[in-house]
Amino acid sequence: MRRTGHSLAGIAAAWRRDRSFRTHVAGSAVLFAALAWQGIGLDWWAIVVLAVALGWALEIVNAAIETLCDKLHPARDAAIGAVKDLASAGAFVVNLAIVAIGLMALVAGP
Repeated sequence: MRRTGHSLAGIAAAWRRDRSFRTHVAGSAVLFAALAWQGIGLDWWAIVVLAVALGWALEIVNAAIETLCDKLHPARDAAIGAVKDLASAGAFVVNLAIVAIGLMALVAGP
């Protein structure tokens, strides 16, 4: 139970601290509503839920990396900036894939 509490605290911290995470959650809600309205099948739901979960997880990891970088090196630094940009790029790539998967599910329909 303690580990679950730590995980939930991390999700809450991501919600409070990271605008990208909040944006991702909001976008996911819109996607889920559109897919529910479209009436997609369970196979598409499984794919979309997995993709969204991976996206949320990567947004949380990105936020953790950025928080750690800011704590360890608060001054501007090119190498730290590159680390943060790389982590952000990873999240961006997954988010693009989620958009593509969501569109495919919408087009495929029920």
